Amino acid sequence: MKTDLELQLTNAEGEASTAFLDNAYKEYLHDPKAIEDVIQRYTVSYLAITKDEVRIDRARIVPIIKDRQWLSEITQSLRDRGAKEPLENAFEEFNERLVIVYAEDSPTNIRYLTWKHLEEIGVSRTQVRALAVSNLKKILPKIEIHKGPVLSMVTAGGDFEACLLLVNELWTVHFKLTETSL
Repeated sequence: MKTDLELQLTNAEGEASTAFLDNAYKEYLHDPKAIEDVIQRYTVSYLAITKDEVRIDRARIVPIIKDRQWLSEITQSLRDRGAKEPLENAFEEFNERLVIVYAEDSPTNIRYLTWKHLEEIGVSRTQVRALAVSNLKKILPKIEIHKGPVLSMVTAGGDFEACLLLVNELWTVHFKLTETSL
């Protein structure tokens, strides 16, 4: 164990990686009776990440909205763990505070991609956003708009709400509805 909620893993070749258990612990705290399910899902997820030859599924590439601090924290975490080169996350600017990070959303985990990953499967920097948003629309659960007297909320299953900022049709339709109700 490195620190609380962090495990140092070593594969058969002696290569080290770190498993962060923050999300697993949060899930356990939310439902302690589901501990076996939580352990099973996160174990499968960590094993999937550590496989040497994992092919990226183009149909599962999605955009993830993150704040700039997240990128800094990932870079610092890798430095703290002795990384010789920083991870070159595939990301682009969204605005002055947010970035769009590209990831593969598999049934067992989300793997953040690098530009090298995308290049290896023939996805260019100019193509990735359109591909990722198209994939996101296919995997999203039903998008719901909950209107309140002071505050409204848009939901889509709990995992990709921030990414809805990239679904232009949602905002165009909502704007037209709001405009006609004035």
